[in-house]
Amino acid sequence: MMISVGEIKKDYESLKGVDYKDVYAEMSLNRRVKDVRGKVYHFYHKEAGKALRWVEGGAEFLRARSLPVQEEVGEDFFLEEIIKRLRDRGVEGDLTVGVKLKKSIVYNGGNLWKKREEIYTVEIREKGVTQSSIFTSRPGDVFLDGLVSELQEKQRARKQSRPVPREGEVFLLFTESAASFFVHEILWHPLELDLVLKGASFLNLSSLGNRIFPREISLLSSSTLPDDEGNPPGEFALIKNGRLLNFASSVFYSMISGMPLIPHGRRESYIHHPGVRAQKTFVQRGSLSQLELLRKINRGILIRETEKAWVDFPKRRAIFGVKLGYWIEKGEITFPITPVKVWANLPIEEIWLSAELNREEHFFCIKEGQKVVFSSLSPDFLIKGYVKND
Repeated sequence: MMISVGEIKKDYESLKGVDYKDVYAEMSLNRRVKDVRGKVYHFYHKEAGKALRWVEGGAEFLRARSLPVQEEVGEDFFLEEIIKRLRDRGVEGDLTVGVKLKKSIVYNGGNLWKKREEIYTVEIREKGVTQSSIFTSRPGDVFLDGLVSELQEKQRARKQSRPVPREGEVFLLFTESAASFFVHEILWHPLELDLVLKGASFLNLSSLGNRIFPREISLLSSSTLPDDEGNPPGEFALIKNGRLLNFASSVFYSMISGMPLIPHGRRESYIHHPGVRAQKTFVQRGSLSQLELLRKINRGILIRETEKAWVDFPKRRAIFGVKLGYWIEKGEITFPITPVKVWANLPIEEIWLSAELNREEHFFCIKEGQKVVFSSLSPDFLIKGYVKND
């Protein structure tokens, strides 16, 4: 970090007579290694800065400045090694591997917190198609094997895919990373207090205490690290059996609304005001197995990977582009589908959750003889929604 703790506290003490204040300092390093037809290129960008932020009279202010970055950054041979290991596994096309390392310090007068975040990305571009993966720890052989297996499944699916035979209302079965997107878009964005106060959510302050979601949904926010405003970690129940208990919040939005502070302050960088964004979230598991969920579907889509997901709050719907999916007919997976658009009305009225977590389940694509492997990091979800061919 390009700034001492003493400097941070000095900046903090320089401002008097405000309702709230904190100092945030950050150093970020972005590295990328790109392999194009056997030629390897190294790129990096390094940035550091700090900001004094305060709240006064119901308004929020920020004074930010960049800090000098003097150290030279050498080549990252670990990223180059990832490329080599992917090539050894038969991955073709232009290949880019990157990592973002972010170190930050925040001081709010009572506590001084330090955080370190590390995010890796892999991007493969072949024949005009780009595949991307994001992960939060150094990838080992198990991860790389899984990534290659996933790429191979996508290639097979593209060759065999066809449009969905029925548009309109269908069942939507979200699995794996798609299930995480489901939670983030349909459950999380409506709970962010900044969006609620701006009228960009279907919820409002009077929604607290009411049963808004199906009884099957309980949502627990949990973190072992402080948020970007230096508020201590903890566990907070946001939804219990469908009843809305709390909004996720930040210092500023908690102060102007009078709502309890449920710490989820997130800074895009030191030059931005903190917003309200999700931390780790756990959804209560259901009582059905993945196979039982599948058997409930007469016609629908098994969604393995989504893209371009967003919430259309005026129309009260969450919209997903399905990048990898399979058509389900009478409880059986039949064939891969071409990219489609699906959406669900908000708030959702019915949901079925699987009991599986961190467990593999094998389904078979009946008409093509193709095996589909599930390895969920969260329960799968089954809801009623709508589909339209792109």
